[in-house]
Amino acid sequence: MSLKDEMVKLARTAGGSFKTRSDRESIAGRFADHLKNDLNIQIKLVDQIKIAHVEKFVEHRLNEGISKRTMQNEMASVRSVLREAGRDQILTQERLTNKSLGIDGACREGTKTALPEERYRNLYVRLKSEMSALHVLLALAGNWVYARKSRHNHLNRCKHGIGN
Repeated sequence: MSLKDEMVKLARTAGGSFKTRSDRESIAGRFADHLKNDLNIQIKLVDQIKIAHVEKFVEHRLNEGISKRTMQNEMASVRSVLREAGRDQILTQERLTNKSLGIDGACREGTKTALPEERYRNLYVRLKSEMSALHVLLALAGNWVYARKSRHNHLNRCKHGIGN
């Protein structure tokens, strides 16, 4: 079994959702490929991975232009694979902290923002005129949901003697 195969298998067994496992497998494969292809390091087992290998991977990825936050996520995946392999002693080393690797302090806030109000209204008006039938259905569905909620609230108020 190659290093890449072992790392991908460990990434899969580390748990998490399908997306988490899939992302972790990709990152583990990228790490193993970097060692083999870019650094020409011929190791076969996860037990042979050294701190310097991880440091060089981080340096390489940062030189490719990925953000610190992405690198933090990738390091979390690498750490989970190493933890799954029982390499806890390597994970406790000061050299592998985000600060030591130069990837600390990244913003954890997302980059997605809501549409500006004016753009939303323009889009709404355009869609309303282009898809009037759909709009009518959505409006009716919205009114139906509102009517059901109102009826439900009215029945609850009556049931508890409120608003009589």
